[in-house]
Amino acid sequence: MKPRKTTCALVFSLLNLTSLLLCTHAQAAWLLEPEVNAGSLKLSDKLEFSPGEEHENSLSAYALGVQGGFEFANHVFIKAGLTSGETENLLGWQDRIKFYDAHVSSGVQWPVSPRVSLLAALGVSNWDYYTKDQASFAANQPDKHYSGSGLEYRAGLNFRFNRLLSMDIYAGGKDWGDYVRYEQYGLSLCFRFE
Repeated sequence: MKPRKTTCALVFSLLNLTSLLLCTHAQAAWLLEPEVNAGSLKLSDKLEFSPGEEHENSLSAYALGVQGGFEFANHVFIKAGLTSGETENLLGWQDRIKFYDAHVSSGVQWPVSPRVSLLAALGVSNWDYYTKDQASFAANQPDKHYSGSGLEYRAGLNFRFNRLLSMDIYAGGKDWGDYVRYEQYGLSLCFRFE
């Protein structure tokens, strides 16, 4: 196993073990959380489709996703989800990047009032992204494909409307290794099922 994957697996295992130990005997609520986010996909100049400048190329991106999981009575949560997104045209070219990621995270909400909480989460993300020249739609043209795994993190505010519905506003990122990083900000609705 590669060192980066070993590190991600170790971090994920420790997060889950910590969450489970903290949540023993706590009442849990199921979560369903659709989200939309936008941000910046930063690409290293070492990538094959980069024009070769000596800096990272930053592309505007947006994504849609959904998460599900548990929220425990002591404000600890565990979530797993899927995200799908795409970028603007690559540096004015006709290429676009489409990206997908599956992620698992653990975190906590700190109530600052009955309706508002601070939130923080850390997890692991397994990602894939593809590029294709959209100027020629030849059926035999292959996509360029990259994949890997890395850490993800987010922090923000949770606004609770009632016992079963809340909204998160957050900023964070997905560190997908030496070549790619997705810095994001977003909005999600959280539906609780007790």
